Amino acid sequence: MALVPAAARAEPAPARPANRIDRLGDSDRAAAEARLTGRSVEVGSATTASSRTVANPDGTFTMDVSPRPTRVKRDGGWVALDPTLRRNPDGSYSPAAAPYDLVLSGGGTDPFALVSNGDSKLGLRFPSRLPAPTVSGATATYPAVLPGVDLVVTANEQGGFAHALVIKNAAAAADPAVRNLTLPLVTRNATVRTMPDGGLAAEDQYGRTVFSAPTPEIWDSSVPTGEQAAATGSPQRSTPTEASPAAKRATVTTRVTGDALTLSPDPALLGDPDVRYPLYLDPAWNANSTAPARNAWTYVDSARKDNSYWNNSGRARSGYNGWESPYYVGRSYFQFPMSSALWGANIISATLQTKSVWSANNSNDFTFKIFRVGVINSSTTWNKQPTRYEQIDSQKLAGNWRSDGSENPKQHDFNVLALIRSAAAGKWPTATLGLINNHEGDKYAWRKFQNNPTIAITFNSIPRTPDRYATSPSVPCNSNPVGQIGNTSVTFSANLSDPDGTQTQLEGQFSVVNETTGATVASPKVTVSNNKVASVTLPASQFSNGQRYAWNVRAYDGKDTSPATPTCRFVFNSAQPAPPTVTSTTYPDGTTGAPVGTPGTFTLTPPAGSDAPISYVYSLNTPPPATVPQSYGPFRGGTLLPAQPANAPTSVTITPRRFGPNILYVYAINGAGNPGPVSSYRFSTDAPSTPAPPGDFTGDGRPDHIAIGTVYRPGAWLYAAADGTGKLAAAVQVGLDGPGGAGSTGALTDWTGAKASPLDLNGDGAQDLLVRLPRSDADGNVHVLPGNGDGSSFDPVDRIRIQLPRIDGEAGNQTVDQIVASPWPSITGSPLPDLYVIVGDVLYLYPPGFPPGAYDAPILLSTGWTGRTITAAAAGADPALFARTNGTGRLELLTGNTATGTPAGVTGGPVTVYATSGFDSASTPAIDGTDVNRDGRPDLWTNRGNSSIDGRLNTGSNTLAAAVANPTGGKGLLRSAVAGSFCLDNKNGGTADRNIIWAYACNAGPPAQIWQVVDDGSIRIAGKCLDVTGNGTANKTLVQLYTCAGTSGQRWQPGANGSLVNPSSGRCLDAPTPVGNGAQMYIHDCHGGQNQDWRLDESGVGLIRSAFAGKCLDNDRGVLANTNKVQIYDCNSGSSQIWAILGDGRVRIGGTYCLDVASYATANNSPVHLYACQAGAATNQEWRIGPNFSLVNPVSGRCLDVPGSNTTNGTALQIHDCNGSNAQRWMPS
Repeated sequence: MALVPAAARAEPAPARPANRIDRLGDSDRAAAEARLTGRSVEVGSATTASSRTVANPDGTFTMDVSPRPTRVKRDGGWVALDPTLRRNPDGSYSPAAAPYDLVLSGGGTDPFALVSNGDSKLGLRFPSRLPAPTVSGATATYPAVLPGVDLVVTANEQGGFAHALVIKNAAAAADPAVRNLTLPLVTRNATVRTMPDGGLAAEDQYGRTVFSAPTPEIWDSSVPTGEQAAATGSPQRSTPTEASPAAKRATVTTRVTGDALTLSPDPALLGDPDVRYPLYLDPAWNANSTAPARNAWTYVDSARKDNSYWNNSGRARSGYNGWESPYYVGRSYFQFPMSSALWGANIISATLQTKSVWSANNSNDFTFKIFRVGVINSSTTWNKQPTRYEQIDSQKLAGNWRSDGSENPKQHDFNVLALIRSAAAGKWPTATLGLINNHEGDKYAWRKFQNNPTIAITFNSIPRTPDRYATSPSVPCNSNPVGQIGNTSVTFSANLSDPDGTQTQLEGQFSVVNETTGATVASPKVTVSNNKVASVTLPASQFSNGQRYAWNVRAYDGKDTSPATPTCRFVFNSAQPAPPTVTSTTYPDGTTGAPVGTPGTFTLTPPAGSDAPISYVYSLNTPPPATVPQSYGPFRGGTLLPAQPANAPTSVTITPRRFGPNILYVYAINGAGNPGPVSSYRFSTDAPSTPAPPGDFTGDGRPDHIAIGTVYRPGAWLYAAADGTGKLAAAVQVGLDGPGGAGSTGALTDWTGAKASPLDLNGDGAQDLLVRLPRSDADGNVHVLPGNGDGSSFDPVDRIRIQLPRIDGEAGNQTVDQIVASPWPSITGSPLPDLYVIVGDVLYLYPPGFPPGAYDAPILLSTGWTGRTITAAAAGADPALFARTNGTGRLELLTGNTATGTPAGVTGGPVTVYATSGFDSASTPAIDGTDVNRDGRPDLWTNRGNSSIDGRLNTGSNTLAAAVANPTGGKGLLRSAVAGSFCLDNKNGGTADRNIIWAYACNAGPPAQIWQVVDDGSIRIAGKCLDVTGNGTANKTLVQLYTCAGTSGQRWQPGANGSLVNPSSGRCLDAPTPVGNGAQMYIHDCHGGQNQDWRLDESGVGLIRSAFAGKCLDNDRGVLANTNKVQIYDCNSGSSQIWAILGDGRVRIGGTYCLDVASYATANNSPVHLYACQAGAATNQEWRIGPNFSLVNPVSGRCLDVPGSNTTNGTALQIHDCNGSNAQRWMPS
């Protein structure tokens, strides 16, 4: 018998077109190697059992595809099919490499052949015990299984086998066991039955044919003579697998009864006295793939019209075999799988490569034709041939006759380009052809061919139609009416990609036409890498006001050009809108209105007859930029407000947080995005109806903290309260112009050495800043900077001098060592605050006088204050001080009594010990009393100096709870001033000591580029410090990453022109010229050049907190991959929550992935996910900070939103109409 798989298991039908040869990593590598070496390189991931693809040096691919498997996967690699039998450990035998598991017996009672097809098995046993076989190549011979009878089993390379009884003499032929040979069947999930043509089939539980056998035959060993001997292409002598041309042949009757197969050869042939022995009795089994047949072959035989030869192991036949009886015409059909990699590709060539192995003579006058035919299957016979369609090619094939009749393979090529192009264009799963002899009546034209020809297909994948095409400024591609672009340059962009992923460069071919005049504006071309955005920018001077323009783009890979994108249109509008008139009843123009913090309605009205605006930009107390990018971007200078249509008034509610004078700046934007002139509306707010609680500088009702910087990070830094739990938002510089006063230069460094605490100096309800200056003059060393109530920077021009009478009674103002203000009105009954002052060893109280800022003579409260620090404490309505002993860290609460007029800190007054240690000045340089959660109990901010500011909440039992840590220091990118946007970079985000520090393109990757400038002068990343190698001081000493140890090589302080100076060497952090990716950092003499100019970009790096307590913006599982879910989750400060809001409008994580509105959607409830940051215009990745801490996607005008305010961990985010709710409030921290 012969068992042959119909299709290899390793090649299932493709599930979807995505199974293209676009597995970019493998094909990219193969293509790159092919270009480099000048030879073809296999694309391993595209190899299947019946096809092999190589990348060619010219950028094309060649795919060789066969109708039968030629290889099989073993141990992760492909090996050629090899039927050679190899001995198994249990003594059985199996082919070296075959698509199906086949086991031949090593002797005994096991099945002599057992083959597996998925979960189906079929085996045959011999009725008696088998001897050990003799094995040669693919054949196992079991001698004398019956008297005068051998059993020969031959494996074939398709995973099947042939078995034959070799009947050596007449006595054996007369044996009843031969005349009715019964073979027990061994099956699993396979039911064997007899077919109408006498063949056999085994079906699985689903009725699929898993094994089959054509009609079995018996033949003798008659030898051909004369011309027949060499012309047929058959062996001269019969073998166990094939009859000689002169052999006498007869069919074998099959019968299946229960679990046994009975074979009954024709008794006439068995009893014929003229037969020549041995006789061969051979039914032939095939294994059939249960998958849809995509690669297969068969032939049909006019003498055996109902016989199927589906995927058999014999030769393909074509023409008239008039040499062996019964004479017949043979035709062969081959079915090739068409990979989806070919769909839509440019098929450059396609050649059918087949080999004839025998011919009747050596004439080359015989024509063979290739036709496209219908599909074939296991039912294909002479009487059920596939439909014949058009002729594809014809060739006269030279003969390859040999006088001894042996095989003489000769290759013949047919051009099947037309067929494969049709298959690729039509996305056919298969292409089937017929090999037809044009001389079916001439026995001399008879040919046999190998049964596994190849089609070699060379193709180039046509670039995809560019996607993500857009303009910047952004307008819809084709809207009605056509969108407008304002008086600015226009950037045209599109993403270019090639399906096979091998073209390292693609050319974007842009076309921009003036449809008003018909003139071509420009046809620029730009080259980018595969799957990257190509963009070109045309200046405004190339466009004319009021005229309409059309544009599209194609991709070109050096061989083929993609289809063009849809033609997009816009109208260029360079007109400027008029400024609106601003009115408000809550805050009338030029006068004092409602108390600060009161929401007010402001109405914006365009002048009559002016061009109707589509939006306004407004900003309170900060002039907005002169122009607004049409793509909107992250608009930190103002708020974008949609305008009412048809020049109707537009109202907006604004809550001023600044006490006193305010300015509302407004300008209009027309439909083209052009900004108009800025108008200024001036008004004043009255004192707040409810005074701000002590320490609330931002007007939100929560105590904040102001920390005075160091020489390494100078200034006054406002840490706004985040949620009332002790968490603080990221620091904001509020001391830009210095504190003023003695020796002031207006620089940030003037703050160094100062001390500050909150107070309400004049009882207006707004918090001011009491500053003890590091220097003194005739006015002393204390003044107050008035607060604005909105967290904006203090203006030293408005400072108020504090008049403190000298403790010795002499004229002039007292210079103090420490000073704090009571958070409550004076114990004297005045509404203004008392001041507690330490001079030397003595604690004094200064009661308020008049006017605000003037104080009465000091009252001595107690002595023994050397080596101690005070801060005002909030403890109900009574005055209180926290006092700590600097050396030991002991912390006490000193209280007074308002009812009796007793201040805190008097000798013998109430003292409560909160801690006996832990608050020493070495570990905690500064303490600041507060009431974080406003529960009436005194809390504390403790400044750890080199690491964090901690919120310490009162437990209610005279102790402070564990610290709620808030990292100090600036955090962000250290940008070089050199053009090209390079940043200080920790190579590959490494964490090992001595990791290289170099310049690299800014990408906000946390482990590589998000630095923290700490108050101890260190600059940190990945838990380690920026370090001058070996604490060196010489020019060009390299800078590295190293474990933080407080050494001189790890100290940095700001210098002139943005430099970072290492104090011990006096040299500056320097990027070697030219600055670029990989330029390694060192120190060098400071010279003020751009390559020593480093600016900390604190534009939002860290957690982005939701208004829902304890929840943060989170990248699901920290996976950096396209379409990964973005969600709300418990804040944990992990890498999945470290975001960067940068100047390009992107919200990034991991350096190269961005917050992205899926599929450029603009509708409510459109999902937001992660996607690789796109270059150029990518409106679905642009965000701006809007009102109420919202993140607004400008193209849709909608806000980042938690659906239904669902705070369950893992809730995916979306965009939705902006509504100011907690579901849309996001606060960088």
